[in-house]
Amino acid sequence: MIYIELIYNLATLVALSVVSGFINKRWKRETIQGSIAQGILFGAVAMLGMHLPLKLGEGLIFDGRSVVISLCGFFFGPVSGIIAASMAILLRVLQGGVGAVMGVSVITASFLIGTSFYYYKKKKNVNVTVALLLLLGVIVHVTMLILTFTLPIETAIRTIKNVGLPIITIYPLATLIIGKILSDQEISTRSTEALSKSENLFRSVWEHSKDGMRLTDKDGIIIKVNDAFCRFVGKERNELEGKSLTVIYHE
Repeated sequence: MIYIELIYNLATLVALSVVSGFINKRWKRETIQGSIAQGILFGAVAMLGMHLPLKLGEGLIFDGRSVVISLCGFFFGPVSGIIAASMAILLRVLQGGVGAVMGVSVITASFLIGTSFYYYKKKKNVNVTVALLLLLGVIVHVTMLILTFTLPIETAIRTIKNVGLPIITIYPLATLIIGKILSDQEISTRSTEALSKSENLFRSVWEHSKDGMRLTDKDGIIIKVNDAFCRFVGKERNELEGKSLTVIYHE
């Protein structure tokens, strides 16, 4: 039952994290607008998970906020991480209960660990790999289990017996899955940007070249010409593009 409730909670977070890709298309993650938007999104996702938690007692809840906050810091940096962590901390304080101190500590630790990985990735210029994501997930959730001892000792021991194994298995796996989604989005965005730059460079060279250039297909149909080529043959583009080379050579 514990595994089912945790998986349901984390599956919701996986689905919602996909929205990050749509935000990145509107505001790039390198901009302040993008950082703020991603922080708000991940904060909202973390808060949603906190409304659908696994309850072990009054005020003692487990959800996916550690996964979301750590990945927010890892992929989007300190600004996004601070926003998301602050939103989650505010809600956890309002929820109160015996686990409030642990909850706030876990959020803070998740942010710090995720952001540390962000700076490591940036400084070393390393790719986001499965091993790196699993390492992040394991460190965050071993830390979570250690922070369980901020609870009264009997409650802490009982909590670890009940959820220790699920936390150390399911949560790192969820970190890997959500992280892979975010990583794939990051790679796709970079590839699209690189392709766009390449196309713009080609277009600039093509249009501003002083040499006449044309593209034709295998049947000798003119696909594209530049201005220099038009001047060379003394015709307009609409007289050339889509026409056979015989338009030029016959004359």
